[in-house]
Amino acid sequence: MKVDEKEAKKGSVHVFDNYYIDVDSMNFTVVKQTVVRTGKRKGETNKTTFGYFGTLEDAVNDILEEVVIAKIQKKEVLELNEAFEIYKKEFKKFEKLLKNTKKEIKNG
Repeated sequence: MKVDEKEAKKGSVHVFDNYYIDVDSMNFTVVKQTVVRTGKRKGETNKTTFGYFGTLEDAVNDILEEVVIAKIQKKEVLELNEAFEIYKKEFKKFEKLLKNTKKEIKNG
């Protein structure tokens, strides 16, 4: 279930999927928003903070690492080359996202 973007905090950057970067005057905070699926809080938005960073670039790199870690954790046992394949695949997605974003900024 996708998080409603209205639930995102003002001053947030939506990176992709349910990953956001909350921005304030002190830092960039990487958060993942999910929707509670069961229990009394079913349907409510839950935010998990992954870290605080001094630059936007560091925050984006952390999201890449979190995505790779999550994908690797879903597997039983991987060989090193398989783990690097996951990393390469996710890195290419981020590279494309950043390239498209830069293009939009340039053309915008």
